[in-house]
This record gives sequence, structure tokens and C-alpha cells, in this order.
Amino acid sequence: MTTKRIFVLASMALVAVMLYLWGHSDGREGTIAGPLSVSFAAESTPEFSPVKARARDFYSPNSEDLQRNEMRLIACGTGMPTARPKQAASCWLLELGNGDKFIFDIGTGSAERIAALQIPYNYLDKVFLSHLHTDHFGDLDALFVGGALAGRQKPLRVWGPSGDTPERGTKYAIEHLRKALTWDLDGRQGLTDPRGYHIEANEFDYKGMNQIVYQENGVTIRSFPAIHSLDGPVSFSLEWNGLKFVFGGDTFPNKWYGMTSTRRMPTWRFTSVSLPCRT
Repeated sequence: MTTKRIFVLASMALVAVMLYLWGHSDGREGTIAGPLSVSFAAESTPEFSPVKARARDFYSPNSEDLQRNEMRLIACGTGMPTARPKQAASCWLLELGNGDKFIFDIGTGSAERIAALQIPYNYLDKVFLSHLHTDHFGDLDALFVGGALAGRQKPLRVWGPSGDTPERGTKYAIEHLRKALTWDLDGRQGLTDPRGYHIEANEFDYKGMNQIVYQENGVTIRSFPAIHSLDGPVSFSLEWNGLKFVFGGDTFPNKWYGMTSTRRMPTWRFTSVSLPCRT
């Protein structure tokens, strides 16, 4: 192989790598890619606020500013395990006036709905799973890898219940999801910012009664058992600033669900349902 040919091939490879990086460097903002340094700048000041609305040419549920004392819930998925073009499976995004954002379930198809909201992925790093049916966590891989590609510069943190055996718990599921993505993740080494390609499994006892599983920044999230399929499913309650959100996941009526609203505060209760939808 001549020196000239080697030079041409090396130049083509370099251009391909640069184009790849350019195409992913600014996807988190939904705009034309900027300088590569923007994507790789460590903990730079975010360009978009977690509570202020941004200019759009279409309506979105987060098109209004979120006030400091407000809580906003966006249904990103309300469907069933069977795929439907206009309805993703269970996924609920809860936004707080302090800037925190929490994803409750990440069912099949919901990662696309989250991406459409154009929220910088650095703000979308906390996921709470009610159980491990695919219509409740089937798009976790898309949020994990896609979020890192689109600019999340921190690990994706996942909370979920244990099972009646270790193999039926959240930790086992996350570890093996990570293994299933080995080829994908290995192929991105050296080409993209590596900080987002880490996933943390925070498993807790599914039998816990109103147990605290998360407590940061004035936000307290508790879990309690749900009645659905095998042992392991849970429901969640979140309290912040005198407001309360209760997420049932999939469950039959039970005494624990009713007890979550005993405290006197404004409460939203949600249980996963399939809503009518044109397909």
C-alpha cells in the first residue's frame, strides 16, 4: 500500500470521527451542534433553566414557567405492553419548582416522548421503577444510552424494588442490561463524553412499609408494596414543599395505598392506566 493511499484512508477516518462527534455534541439542546468543547466542558453553566420555559414553535406540556412553589406532572406514557404508534407505555415525569425532575417508570416507547420535551438530559438523571414489566422499564436502555449521547454528563440513577429472589430484583436487571449493551458501549469509547455512560442501581426492599428510599434537596420519596403479578412491585409517594404525589404503578386497591394520604396536604394520586387513544 502506497504512502499516498495510507494518508487518504487516515484522513477519511479522521473526518468520519469528527462528523460523529459533531453530530452528537449538542443533541441535548435540540439545536444545531455548536463547538465540540461545549459537549465536553465539565459541569459548565447550563444554558437552559430547569424551571423556565424556552421559546418553541409548537405546544408542549412544559411550555410554561414552573413557579418555585409548584409541582408539574407530565404523562409521557399511559399505554399497555403492546406497541401503539401514538401512545407509549407507562412513564410519568414529575417536575418541581426547585429544579428537580423525577421519572416514574420508563415503559416502552416513552424515551421518544421525553426527548420531544427538549429538556437537557443532565436534569433527567433520576428514575424510579415500580416493577420490572417491560411496559414499565422497557425504554431504560434508550434513556441510558440516548441520554448520554445527547449530553448527560453524569450517571443515570435508578431506584427500584428487590424481588422474592435476587434474579427478580432491580439490581440484577440493571447489571444484566448493562452487560447486554456491552457491544454498544464499547463501540463508543474514545468517541463521546464517557461521563454519562454509567448507571447506578439503588435497590430497596419491596416489602418496606412507607420506607424512605430517597431524601435529597427537601424531597422525600417513600415506597410501599403494590399488589400485581409476582412479589416485588411497589408504589411511591413523593413529598416536597407541602405537596404530595402518589404513584401506584400497577396495583389492586390495598390498605397501603389508602394510608399514603393520611397527612393533610394537597395530594395527586396516580395509578398506571391505559387511556383511550386513536392509532
